[in-house]
Amino acid sequence: ESYGKGYRAFLNTVMAFAIQQYLQEFGTYEPNLLIIDSPILSLKEKGDEKASDSMKSSLFQYMIDNVNQKQQVIIIENEIPPLNYEKINMIHFTKDVNDGRYGFLDYVE
Repeated sequence: ESYGKGYRAFLNTVMAFAIQQYLQEFGTYEPNLLIIDSPILSLKEKGDEKASDSMKSSLFQYMIDNVNQKQQVIIIENEIPPLNYEKINMIHFTKDVNDGRYGFLDYVE
């Protein structure tokens, strides 16, 4: 009760990633796809204080460092922490036909 939906989203993300890792190693069936929607968007502490930037970036850095070649992790997030995303296939949705990608579906005039 003392933590809002942001902490639940954060903890659910950590738990889902851990379960995926566990099943990759020990499970009969390997879930090779994990889709996460806004794990840090609504992350706020009690009293409307924002969670630390290191907490947000640590989640992303952990997933970058621990995803393996068999896994695909898709994260949908409005503002991502400033990290080194060189090894990551990042698609930036801009809603602008002339810059980046318009949306999930290709824009056709």
